[in-house]
Amino acid sequence: MSHTVHCPSCGGPVEVRSRAIQLAVCPFCDQSIVLTPEGAQAGGKVAALADMFTELSTGAAGMLQGRTFQVAGRVRYAWSDGYWDEWAVWFDDGTEGWLHEDEGELSLLRQVPLEGPVSLQTARVGKTLRVNGTDVYVTEMRSATVKGAEGQVPRGVAPGQQLQYVDGKVSGQHWMLELVDGELELFVGDRLPDDALEVHGA
Repeated sequence: MSHTVHCPSCGGPVEVRSRAIQLAVCPFCDQSIVLTPEGAQAGGKVAALADMFTELSTGAAGMLQGRTFQVAGRVRYAWSDGYWDEWAVWFDDGTEGWLHEDEGELSLLRQVPLEGPVSLQTARVGKTLRVNGTDVYVTEMRSATVKGAEGQVPRGVAPGQQLQYVDGKVSGQHWMLELVDGELELFVGDRLPDDALEVHGA
């Protein structure tokens, strides 16, 4: 259910589309707003994110695997040699997901609860890491920074935050672990074929 909050920086009204939203960017002053049970808190100004060879944009709609969706927002993560985008999408059946876009490749991920502790300190590229009773083959592990955000997303991240992440594969599936502010989250999904996405402008 949508509700309205007031930007803690400029006071402008921001309509938040769902109680699940944890980060919204004020359309009036570009302040990131972290939404907590205690209320709206300023998370810092965000710079405009440059679009690089992507069909996606905040507010755009389209079709994916037989379902219509709308892009609610995105978070950009930067590491030493580049960046990737995570687009929050809402489907017409009420479910949500993330389109993970990295160097032109897209994966549709969903957040999955962790079943028991996982230590990223034991992860090694080329080895397996036990996650939710499954051996995940680790393909990449790095540190990154939240570079910016736009729109509204169901994650409590803010520009400048640091994170560690581990990318892996299980029988062709994309598994991703992200550690932000001591909280570890797991996302699981599939790489999309090049013709899977049909996008219409915002």
